[in-house]
Amino acid sequence: MIRDSFLSITSNLFRMLAGLVLIKLVSIMLGPEGLGKLGHYINIFTIVAMLSGGGIAKAVISRIATKSSNADKASFIRNATVYSFWFNTLLLILFFIAYGIYSNLFNGIDTTLFIVLIFLSIISMTLLSFFNGVVLGRGINTLYYINQIIGSFVYVIASFLLIYFFGFYGAVLAVFLSYTIYIFTSFFVGFRVWKISISTTFSDFEPRSFFNLNEGRFLLRYTMMVFFSCISAPLCEMVIREYLIENSGLNDAGYWQALTRLSAAYMSFFTIILTTIYLPKLSRFGDNLSGKIFSIKIAFFILGLYLLMGGGIFVFDDYIISFLFSNEFSVITDVLLKQYFADAFKLVTMLFGFYFLAFSKVKLFLMLELAVYGSFLFLVLKFSFPSFKDVVDYYFLSTSSVFLVCLSVFVFSLLRGRDAICCK
Repeated sequence: MIRDSFLSITSNLFRMLAGLVLIKLVSIMLGPEGLGKLGHYINIFTIVAMLSGGGIAKAVISRIATKSSNADKASFIRNATVYSFWFNTLLLILFFIAYGIYSNLFNGIDTTLFIVLIFLSIISMTLLSFFNGVVLGRGINTLYYINQIIGSFVYVIASFLLIYFFGFYGAVLAVFLSYTIYIFTSFFVGFRVWKISISTTFSDFEPRSFFNLNEGRFLLRYTMMVFFSCISAPLCEMVIREYLIENSGLNDAGYWQALTRLSAAYMSFFTIILTTIYLPKLSRFGDNLSGKIFSIKIAFFILGLYLLMGGGIFVFDDYIISFLFSNEFSVITDVLLKQYFADAFKLVTMLFGFYFLAFSKVKLFLMLELAVYGSFLFLVLKFSFPSFKDVVDYYFLSTSSVFLVCLSVFVFSLLRGRDAICCK
């Protein structure tokens, strides 16, 4: 686990730094207003990335890791391919409907270009979910990490050139590349995996047995969970950002966008560890005592890393903000630690969420998502606020409250002799 953790941390550092480069470039060249305007595009590409192919990336990892024979793996991939094709068709239709209704939120670039980018994002992210699923499910983690490092390096260069020469248009294109660049580099670093996977998966194609309804129902559970995550997280951000713009101005929206992007960067550091190490191995252990012991070890490991990173933020908060953004954003240092501790509470609840995700416990996963983002959005819209700092206060209140509830349920269940994590 130590070797995998080291490689995961290294590759994820590259990806995290690549994301921060985008925010740094936009902060310097476009200022808080430009960052505030870019926020909607970041969220819409995030939603598209999550839903592309039905949002089954983690399902592919879990299924490939647990299937014993190559024939079973190939059968699952064929079923998942059909499922993703029809879901993507539905997703495009829904996007056109939603864009017709909310087009005023995305008037910063040409409509045709935006639609083309969305279409390419759906195709790219679907292919990437299969590539990552096969690689991580089969335990070829090194290939995944190399792809992350090379993709991040290429992305940094491309994003600088795009923003420097094309301004806000270039920033939108850079956001698009932040999700899709890795599929292009995967053809370079993993060409052999692509070739073998395609040839073995579709070599014994039989139309009558091409789609299994049981596998379809399994994949639908993951789609439901990802769909709910899209509603709860990115859309929640979009609503709050628009509310900030209307009530406090673009500058406050830009400050809050800077905080959320910084938060997304360091939280993705831990999410990747959970996805690449915790989820595949937990699926192999199963929903039993070994799985729970492994979960506890991962929890201590991740929380230790998180606290270590928090110490650095506490000491160098002023330098971090001026280095990652610009002097215009120095005001967010006042709430940076509060945001970080709020994310700590969220990280703990994510550990529960990934356990539910590994064993398709849809209801429990959805309850966690609703509790965190539902309470956050309720507090923001219920009470008036003068600045983005109050939004951070409400975020801290919502995540800490959900953490205390989860902890209380967990302790209460243990005292009664039950396993809180596994309760249906």
